[in-house]
Amino acid sequence: RKAASVPADVPPGEPAADSLVAPRGRRWLKPVLIAGAVSLSVVGFGLTYVALNFDNLVQSSVKGKAKERGFGIRAGEVKSTGLLPWQSGKPGITVSDVKLVGEEHPELEIEADSVKVALGGTFPSFEPKSILVENAYINSPDIPSLIALEKSAKSGTLSKTPFKLTNARLRVASVSKAVPVTVVGRASEIS
Repeated sequence: RKAASVPADVPPGEPAADSLVAPRGRRWLKPVLIAGAVSLSVVGFGLTYVALNFDNLVQSSVKGKAKERGFGIRAGEVKSTGLLPWQSGKPGITVSDVKLVGEEHPELEIEADSVKVALGGTFPSFEPKSILVENAYINSPDIPSLIALEKSAKSGTLSKTPFKLTNARLRVASVSKAVPVTVVGRASEIS
């Protein structure tokens, strides 16, 4: 840039009225505008990342919560409602085509058409409030594994969250080693 010529009637060190040089009082404005633009870009990138990867984030959270309760989980589709500030509805997650495997008894498996988890709390620290397992199929190798599951549900790691199983089918592969009889049952609701 060319320096502007200063008329003779302007005191030294003061810019002329038609000068391109910004007055000293506004030098802070340019860095503030740049910092604001950078901040908005970072926030925009963060929201875009969350929006594009939200299903993966929810699925990894579901796996973490299942592990806390003593289960490994394989899940199909994960749908969420009311989790993000711009989503409507009560906070919840629906997971379809679910298979849970007990960590203490890996031969104990629970398969379900869907698992609906109602959430409590506020964004971003939701916690499971209740769990509804629909069309559950419980496959247990023996009675002791099934009893361990029930104890965990009543007073162990599973007791953290109330749950209900609907249209449950049960298969116990062997009543005992001495009595190798398979037992099959059905219940409309287990809670």
